[in-house]
Amino acid sequence: MKSAVSTGNQASLATRSGKFEWDTYAVRVTALIVATCAVVWAFFCDHPQEFDDIGLFNAPYMYAHYGAVTYPAHGQFHSLVIHPPIHYFLLGLLMKVGLSPFYAEAVPPLFMILLGIYLICFSRFPNPIKAGLYLGFCVPLFLSFVPTMRPDVHRGLALFTGLIALESGRLQNWSTRRLFLGSFLLTYASALHYPGFSAFLGVLVYLIWILRIRSELNWRKPTFALIAGGCVIGLPYLMLFVVPHFHEILADVASTEPFGGVAASVRIHLQVYSSLLKNGGMSTALAPRTLFLPLAIGIPLIFLSTPALLALRATRGMALASLPYPLFLLLLMNHKLYWPGYFLPEFMLYVGSVGALLASALYFLCNRLVPGRWSALAWGLLCITGLATLLNTSPSLRAAEISLDLRVHEAEIARSAGRMIIGPNALVGSRNAVMFYASGAKYYYDVSPDVLWTLNPPLDLNGYFKPFDAIVEHQAFSGLTENTQGKSLVSWYADGILNLRGFYLSFDNPALRYLVLNTKPANQIQGFALLNKGQLDHFQELRDGEYEFVSAVCDQALTLVNPTAPKPLFTSAFLLPPESGGLPQKALVTWLTKRKDYIASGRAILTNCRVRDEVSLGMEQVDVHQMVATLRKTDQTIQFPEHLDDALEARYGPPLEFKVTADGWVDVINFRRGEHSGESYSFSKGESHEFFRSDMNSTDGWQVNRYGQRGGLTLLPDGFRKGDETGKYSSGSSRDHLSSIFVNEPLQSGIVFFSVWAKPLANSELPQVALQNANYTLIGQARPVVTLPDGWVLLAGWKEATKREQVRLVVVQKPETTSLLDKALIVESGNHSLNQLVQP
Repeated sequence: MKSAVSTGNQASLATRSGKFEWDTYAVRVTALIVATCAVVWAFFCDHPQEFDDIGLFNAPYMYAHYGAVTYPAHGQFHSLVIHPPIHYFLLGLLMKVGLSPFYAEAVPPLFMILLGIYLICFSRFPNPIKAGLYLGFCVPLFLSFVPTMRPDVHRGLALFTGLIALESGRLQNWSTRRLFLGSFLLTYASALHYPGFSAFLGVLVYLIWILRIRSELNWRKPTFALIAGGCVIGLPYLMLFVVPHFHEILADVASTEPFGGVAASVRIHLQVYSSLLKNGGMSTALAPRTLFLPLAIGIPLIFLSTPALLALRATRGMALASLPYPLFLLLLMNHKLYWPGYFLPEFMLYVGSVGALLASALYFLCNRLVPGRWSALAWGLLCITGLATLLNTSPSLRAAEISLDLRVHEAEIARSAGRMIIGPNALVGSRNAVMFYASGAKYYYDVSPDVLWTLNPPLDLNGYFKPFDAIVEHQAFSGLTENTQGKSLVSWYADGILNLRGFYLSFDNPALRYLVLNTKPANQIQGFALLNKGQLDHFQELRDGEYEFVSAVCDQALTLVNPTAPKPLFTSAFLLPPESGGLPQKALVTWLTKRKDYIASGRAILTNCRVRDEVSLGMEQVDVHQMVATLRKTDQTIQFPEHLDDALEARYGPPLEFKVTADGWVDVINFRRGEHSGESYSFSKGESHEFFRSDMNSTDGWQVNRYGQRGGLTLLPDGFRKGDETGKYSSGSSRDHLSSIFVNEPLQSGIVFFSVWAKPLANSELPQVALQNANYTLIGQARPVVTLPDGWVLLAGWKEATKREQVRLVVVQKPETTSLLDKALIVESGNHSLNQLVQP
């Protein structure tokens, strides 16, 4: 307590006496410089998009367009658990009010920097400490930690700002407002991403401190402020996200294998240091290289920042409160090799502590060597000069373009290109989440579970891919597959099952390079290429055109490039799955170059390659801003069907058209697409045979399978029509289900149709209705096909009858929900003998 009061009084008395007036001005100028550079960093510097950023954009996109933070492009259709949702909720909210993704992702980290600067500026930190802490906020600026869709930079800045709020609150006689804010921010940082969960433990340092000096102050208010600040964000996070999704979160975190031994974790930590020095965007200038010399030596930065902060009275609480997260990252966490953003808090603490020590030492020397008030002026000028010198080494700031032109992510350019290639209303199939936006899709479906992550993909691959307007393949992990054929999407292009329709090539972002494929040969192949200076070229197939697009299967990706041959404008390699027998892994390589160069010497560099396509192209430049502006005016909200049937129905409408009689029974079924397209079946003209029919006027033929204390089937007098009895079915357990008795299918082949009317009550959902065989395997799934104004929905499905087997209708209702059921039916087309009911 004494240190806090004495430090605060010293700063206050110094300001009143005017002795340090120049250093106060210098600190304010320093704050203004950092804040200005932060605005430039956020809004006028490039935000390079990595693989993760492109896919994770799906989460805020879903909130902006659908009002829920989900990740359907990654298979999480009803929630987001791969990361906590708070960061993506904020980005989606900003997009919902009109900000583009580029600016939306910049707002939260910029806000944290400006909030931290404000807290420092109006705090009781001594001026040298203020100058040093401002330097901590410069770390993202000169180390190229740019705003991204990932929460790492946002989280790191929130943690550092929270520590400043807590420590400045301590110095300000335990200010309850600042303590509340600091506790909120540390807990908020813990909730932004799973690796930061330990950050909130720093609040315990201040709680213990208060309890130790409780005789010297009114301890109840600051204690309550600390607890309340954490609970405001922590309790909703726990109750609304962690508890409901606890097992899913554990499974998702465990899949990344996050933890390992201490020795392995430290080794990976130092490996990241080395990588950041070589490839992390750090300037080669003397100042940053000297500042981060410990990285080259291999000294964990937390071992330097903690003693430095402890050495200064005004930052001792911060030194201890900052330890939980950096120590956890250093000693326990292995899953950090590819995520440099995890290290941002550690770097900020180190730079802030070194800055505070240097500024304090410099202040001492100026007071000793420079007489009177000139010492403060000299100190201020030296601090400003040092800060400006360091910021001037920032690659991001040096590359900034101050312009009123709106900036965009390259994914928007890629989407504009994709839309021009495949057109509107397109159903796109692809792998994982990366291409959900850039592909230009209106309907996006991940084909991986159907053809890659299954041992046995469909036998008729041409028939499977045919309904898609485009299959879009990108470079990342293109060779991964688990099917027994050892084939991937790019394999099927190389083999001729898929054909080239177009392409998008990027100079700066390999993750956005893709091929547009289709089962049908394209009328005219076209593509786009974004050069490194933002120039976008549009290529269209043209006989004897100036450019040539070539794709070839090569033993190794680099065999396409020959030092003696003309350098191509673009070359990309799509790895094929590894071959058996230890043979070298092949790749499908694409090459875009001038046609005259390809004719002259290009064929010579295709040694050991099998050419797949050679396309002559004409080229014209495109106005990027106009293209993106057109996209924003005409773009369609992307839909994410969960199942292939849903995708095909969204694109082409329902496969079957159902007509019902006045009393609700299915009368006629017409096939509108698929292998039975054009076929029609009537159930009122003796062309079919009923196996099971229930008007729900009794429970005969039904079995209630109940595993809990609640739920069951009861009959009501009014249902589908007034005076028409109906069944009321409720479930008390996830295992509960209602089933019909088993019936036999005929000996010969046919088509089995099944249906039931359902009406959810209160806040209930529609039940799941399926056809099940005697092995309790689901062989057919019903879908909503007719919806009436009064809430009744006809759920119907069909399956090919390929063999004689017993089948039954199964109704599964979500636990603690209820639906009305009526007019259940199992019927088969064709002139078959009536089957007798068979008891199970």
